[in-house]
Amino acid sequence: MERVADDGQSMTPDSAESLVFKIASALADASGVDMIDMPPLYKYIDLDALTQLFQPPAAARQCSVRYVTFTVEMYRVEVCGDGSVEVSVMDDQKSTATED
Repeated sequence: MERVADDGQSMTPDSAESLVFKIASALADASGVDMIDMPPLYKYIDLDALTQLFQPPAAARQCSVRYVTFTVEMYRVEVCGDGSVEVSVMDDQKSTATED
């Protein structure tokens, strides 16, 4: 399934940006807002740096990064070394969306 963002770029789950897609999808699920209507993730985190941290070569080097946590509005986003993404409400309530 292909979606087109406001900037005209297509987003697909199997693209090179699949991690970014997982994050956007989990945030959309947690907030109940369509992914296309979400604020751009680059306003909250350096997407190139995040993607590089979790690319297979970095994982093969067994870097010490186990997970990265950042906030998007009222949500806490945790990206784990295995590629899973967990989104929870900032007040530490139960996780509302998870993407494996």
